Formats: sequence, structure tokens, C-alpha cells
Amino acid sequence: GTWQWETGLGAQNYFLRSNTPGDAIAFQARGDQVEIVMRRGPDLGTMKVQVDGKPANQLIDGRMSLSVRDSDWTPIVVAKDLGPGDHRVD
Repeated sequence: GTWQWETGLGAQNYFLRSNTPGDAIAFQARGDQVEIVMRRGPDLGTMKVQVDGKPANQLIDGRMSLSVRDSDWTPIVVAKDLGPGDHRVD
């Protein structure tokens, strides 16, 4: 995708950003749950998350709307009770 590292407001003041609809990113996570800090705001669309090839178990069908009235940075637990070890997040 067209992801770029940015600085400023957000998770630890350092984050990845894409403005391209349909863009995707994948990473490895270690532990029992996955939490993603994301920006939510007007007209930001929908996020789809899979963990180990399955829909993230804390989202309905692995999807979550990012469109809300007021913009903010929000930590969201998207998957939990994964068991120990490495997990692929798409």
C-alpha cells in the first residue's frame, strides 16, 4: 500500500497513515490480544481486521466503522484470548 510514517498526534506521536481507499497493512504481534490505536472521525470509512487468517474476534465479522462525528484517537482491542505466541494481523 501507500502507507507513510507520520509524526504528531496519535499513538506515541509516531504512526502509519494511508489516504488510499482499500489500502491494507500486515504485521506480526506477540501475545494474547491485539490492540490498535486508530484515528476515528467523519467519513473515515470502515476497517477490516483479521488475526491468523480469521476475522478479529472482538469486531463484528472483523469489521469496524471509523466514521464518528468527532475526530479522536482511540485504542481498540480488536482480538483477545488468542493464546501465547506470534500472530499475523492483516
